[in-house]
Amino acid sequence: MILAAQIVLGISLAGIIIMLFRKIPVLAELSPEKEQSLPGSVAEHGVKDGDADSAVTSPFDNFLQKLLLRTKVLNLKTENKISSWLERLRQKNKKKETTENQSDDYWEQLKKTKEGE
Repeated sequence: MILAAQIVLGISLAGIIIMLFRKIPVLAELSPEKEQSLPGSVAEHGVKDGDADSAVTSPFDNFLQKLLLRTKVLNLKTENKISSWLERLRQKNKKKETTENQSDDYWEQLKKTKEGE
């Protein structure tokens, strides 16, 4: 089982490396003029360099933003809940320690009162 996973991993890495070595020369040949003339580029849609951030986002980007925001909110709620549980546990432990100390003190006081009589 592990051998099969290692073989698949090795083949995958080899494929990625081969693709990178084939595409690096093509990407190196691209100049800024060629980048703007590529189909689907920002320049083709008439968006200036400064307006690239204000361009209309794709539905996937919107979905991803909403998903990440909901994940962040869920994490914050979870963190707050865990924090409240920890605080309750600390209070219980503190209360338990004080009751144990009081019970020890009680027996010592009882001995002192018997000795004093």
